[in-house]
Amino acid sequence: MKLVTGGSGFVGGHIVEQLLKRGADVRVFDQHPPEIGADQVEYVEGDIRDPTDIRQAMDGVDTVYHNVALVPVTKAGDRFRQVNVEGTRQAMNAAQDASVDRFIHMGSSSVYSLDQLPITENSLLQPKGPYSESKLKADEVALQATDVDVTVIRPRTVVGKRRAGIFQILFEWISQGRRVYLVGSGNNTFQMVSGRDIATAAIAAADSETAIGQIYNIGTDEFGTMREAYESLISHAGTGSTVTSLPRLPTKFGMWALDTLDYSPLTTFHYKTIDKDFYFDISRARDDLNWEPQDSNADCLRRGYEWFIDSTSEESEESGEGHRKAPEQGALNILRKLS
Repeated sequence: MKLVTGGSGFVGGHIVEQLLKRGADVRVFDQHPPEIGADQVEYVEGDIRDPTDIRQAMDGVDTVYHNVALVPVTKAGDRFRQVNVEGTRQAMNAAQDASVDRFIHMGSSSVYSLDQLPITENSLLQPKGPYSESKLKADEVALQATDVDVTVIRPRTVVGKRRAGIFQILFEWISQGRRVYLVGSGNNTFQMVSGRDIATAAIAAADSETAIGQIYNIGTDEFGTMREAYESLISHAGTGSTVTSLPRLPTKFGMWALDTLDYSPLTTFHYKTIDKDFYFDISRARDDLNWEPQDSNADCLRRGYEWFIDSTSEESEESGEGHRKAPEQGALNILRKLS
């Protein structure tokens, strides 16, 4: 039995999808029922912070894919620690008690310094705000386990079908033919990864003895600048949307101020990295996991945009806490109306 914590979410849903394609028995642990494989998976409702809930979910499990986490746009304060760190600790304790064999922990690229590129698994760690601090601590909790074989996966920005979050704002504006904005020239190199590529990497790690105790950076090998990514999507959408550059320093100051006042969904991580080169060396994953990415930056954005356009479910329209939910736009609504 394979357990996917957060299996009703964006990344977790892609892992569920890929596991089912391989004929695995899958259990989802989440606060919300899964849509992916709803009639094929076993569902355990629960809160990752509750040891009773997560211990129930671990019964009979050999592999855990741990994805439960509050994401940056939640601006969750101390709940980042409660869910991302202590929740991981509860999951790890339950896995050890249940004699689970493998534990694949989903980390974050936000823990790295951007001073030297490309980023490798040995690059300097420099968390950017409460979210990334909690994700780094969660990695440490996972890797300290003694009775379970652990692997940490750190993805670049994950984009694809069923991805809402900040990207739903981009998709919405482009669908309406509005201007979309870059901070500075947009000529910074920016790497993404698709939902299915991060899922296949996680599954490959669970199947690899070499991966035990290791960290793997996962991203596409076909990427370019932020401007190129936007322009490619706009061309695909054909709505007449255009790209406009905003002055870098005043815009980043404004993003900081709006975040401080809680008038914007954008957070510390966004305004500290939005104009920076940010990409991984993925050679360790290729070598150890026999894994290759299938999707480019352009593929990731196109698939996400097409899902946004095609989706008529209420789920995609609600505000909430995960990458499957759209955040409140706050002050960005004013910019949208002027665009």
